[in-house]
Amino acid sequence: GGDVVIGPSSTQLLANLGRAFDALVGPGDEILVQRASHEANVAPWVSLAKRTGCELVWWRDADAAKDGDGVKVLEILQRALSKKTKIVAACHVSNLFGGVLDVKAAVKLCKTLASNACVF
Repeated sequence: GGDVVIGPSSTQLLANLGRAFDALVGPGDEILVQRASHEANVAPWVSLAKRTGCELVWWRDADAAKDGDGVKVLEILQRALSKKTKIVAACHVSNLFGGVLDVKAAVKLCKTLASNACVF
């Protein structure tokens, strides 16, 4: 099971979440952001990287997501992950292309290659 959070909007809730990580990441850490994500799940992590000095890494899966190639999306994720990855920001279904991420496989990959990462 998981928890459900109710708030004014996804945009506001994700912005609050991004601010909550200010003291938990810094120089030498990486935030991996799925490029095919909605702006509400991109802006908080871009801002966090700017505030804290950690590196923003783009998970550039747009072409694969657009083509519906779930295997390639995971291959691109695998190449982007590192032991320095502390946050992975992804979307289940891209509002840009309609591609569906295999969340279970993506989380497993993240926990294998970046075991300390939080996955959103």
